[in-house]
Amino acid sequence: MIFLQAAQGPVKLTARADRLEYDKEGQWTIVDYKTGTVPSGSLIKKGLRNQLAVEGLIAFDGGFESLPAGAVRSLEYWQLSGKKSAPGEIKTPFADLFDADEVRDRLERLANYFDQINTPYPSEREPINVPPFKPYQHLSRSREWLYGDNADE
Repeated sequence: MIFLQAAQGPVKLTARADRLEYDKEGQWTIVDYKTGTVPSGSLIKKGLRNQLAVEGLIAFDGGFESLPAGAVRSLEYWQLSGKKSAPGEIKTPFADLFDADEVRDRLERLANYFDQINTPYPSEREPINVPPFKPYQHLSRSREWLYGDNADE
């Protein structure tokens, strides 16, 4: 857990990493296991897929309970298919891109943006880049807007 500074007060970020490795040099490798599609580098650079960046920042700041702070060596997606012919692949879309100060700045700007009373909370930030899992869609009532009275059919 870490706190970001925002206009209306601190914003708490938490995460549960799939795998954390702390090496002898005091650096972190953070792994997210994926059985489906790995987010593209362009979506990550746009800030539309922040999970590993948030986990990296938390590790950098020492925000994982009872674990030390440390530099981030690598943020990795392990794409696991379960097939004998191609059991898995390690993808590092952050190769040489993780910068804790830049990530903190980007996330604090985002927190400040949503701290404004006139900022809407859309269910999809960019409709063309809809994530496969939509955790807030049920709150948006977007099915009703799209399908009217037949939303539950």
